[in-house]
Amino acid sequence: MYSILKKNILCLFIFFVSLANPAVAQSNLKASSDSLSPPVNLTAKQDHARIMKLLHIDSLRPGPSGDPKAPNAANSDE
Repeated sequence: MYSILKKNILCLFIFFVSLANPAVAQSNLKASSDSLSPPVNLTAKQDHARIMKLLHIDSLRPGPSGDPKAPNAANSDE
């Protein structure tokens, strides 16, 4: 138990020391920005299709119908 606590305190100390050193912070920032891909400009339709694919959604259900006899009729009864 004590060794785990000691190790955690040491890690926190190293973390805060690295934050205080601007050269280390600069190199960490540069390393993380190099691993990122450049931004992509998508249309709304392309972005919607991408999100649907990421979420594994095949189709959306239809919205409420104006026909009161339809199975998806709008219900405004409070």
